[in-house]
Amino acid sequence: MSEVPRPLIRYASLDPEARLGLPSGSHTTPSAATCLLATTLVGGAVYGSSYAFREGEWGAVAWEYLTGFGRIPIPIAILSIWCIVFLTLKALKIRDGEARRVFALAGYLVFTVSTFITGRIQRDSLFLTGFTKE
Repeated sequence: MSEVPRPLIRYASLDPEARLGLPSGSHTTPSAATCLLATTLVGGAVYGSSYAFREGEWGAVAWEYLTGFGRIPIPIAILSIWCIVFLTLKALKIRDGEARRVFALAGYLVFTVSTFITGRIQRDSLFLTGFTKE
């Protein structure tokens, strides 16, 4: 009976979450626990630093935007940070051979969305030139 060969490359040595000893998701999907931990750390750093510098000129502006001019959009900011963390962790899980295709598709998506938004802006601008401000 022959022995089963051990793999040369192990998942735990390639996956960034597994290397740090955190729970890891399957394939390129990050774990929700890792995303929550990273979001808490990044969100705490963003809000903590802007709170610490809120007395200065730029700090006051940053704090005002982060707290939504008194209307508290903190859940929106936290969800945005969650998305950034999720996409960053996902990007770290891309294998070397896949990077070119992923960046090409991401560039295509950004170009498509930018073109759509620019078209809407031009359409609205041209429509509004026929009216006066009164």
